[in-house]
Amino acid sequence: MRLCLGFAALFALFGALALNTQGRIGSAEPIHKETYVALVAIASALCSTVVGPISGVFADRRRGRSGSRGRWLVGAALATLVAAFMLAPARGVAAVLAGTCIAVSAATAFQAGLAALLPEETPIHTRARASAAIGVSSGVGWAIGTGLAAGDYARGLVVAGAALVLVAALLAHGGHARSRSSASEPRDERLSRSGIGRHRDFWWVFAGRLLMTSSYNLVTVFLLFVVQDYADRPRGMSADSGTATLFGVSAAFALVSASVSGVLVDRRRGFRMPVAISGCAGAAGLLIPFASPAWGAFLVFAAVQGLAIGIYYTADTALASLVLPDPTVAAKDMAILNVAATAPLVLAPVLAAAIVGIAGYRGLFPVASAGGLLAAISVLRVRTVA
Repeated sequence: MRLCLGFAALFALFGALALNTQGRIGSAEPIHKETYVALVAIASALCSTVVGPISGVFADRRRGRSGSRGRWLVGAALATLVAAFMLAPARGVAAVLAGTCIAVSAATAFQAGLAALLPEETPIHTRARASAAIGVSSGVGWAIGTGLAAGDYARGLVVAGAALVLVAALLAHGGHARSRSSASEPRDERLSRSGIGRHRDFWWVFAGRLLMTSSYNLVTVFLLFVVQDYADRPRGMSADSGTATLFGVSAAFALVSASVSGVLVDRRRGFRMPVAISGCAGAAGLLIPFASPAWGAFLVFAAVQGLAIGIYYTADTALASLVLPDPTVAAKDMAILNVAATAPLVLAPVLAAAIVGIAGYRGLFPVASAGGLLAAISVLRVRTVA
């Protein structure tokens, strides 16, 4: 439960950051908003891509010395809260850019320690349910973060940062951040999946996550603008509220699908096929707003995406934890896999801006759909895990 709270608080911060970036820059530079949002997204993603693996190495060293990741989590959370306070009053592009990069870097350091707790503390036979709970918590956290920020950007940032510190303190005080990696996976299962095949599958999972995250972020990086300029939203509904509504619908359906799929995946002990199914379902859902800009179509799109995301979170995180080349340095390897989730933020804004310039916001959806299909194909290449 505390681990889920950690991810919920972390993604609430990420959601508030995303809406803050789009909203602040949309107000400051309405004519060139896509370009400047892309610039902030690229810079912050580069920071996360660099900071993630480095933080993983230091988080592993800290865990090795004390047997616990508690101090690392609390320190990173406090740094994130300070960054949120710094970013809250920011208005211009330069201030938003600098503040977002600092906040994302601190949050990435927190994520490096938090993600390692799954393979270290969760038995294999319950890992899909744990992954589902984490995924749903992340989605709910994102929806809460965007909901808070929709009314007041500064409030959303500070409240999410404070929640992160509180959860980090709970993790450290409750001993939940103490490593038990030796008990998380039987020795014979670790050895049976070692060697060249495991390293190869690690990179196939990396590729699948890279493509899936690219597919998702290609639309969400400009979602506020898509709702504002492309979607036929109801009269009286602001773009901020519409964006928060879509995230809320997606989170609700993700909760339903993850709750069901978590039990089924653990029972069948098969992880590849659910990830592939989620990629295909997400690809299909992305074609709905391409076919129609009606608000009803966007709500159906959010629901389908939520179902797909729920299944994806159930299996992908569990699959990733089972292909780690060396379970004794889980934070480092999980941080490398997290690069697959942050690197697309470098490319997605550039590609999205180019697509919008050529084909408008409608053109984002078929390209993103193709990314989901390629992600499904990549994951099916994994061989050492069912």
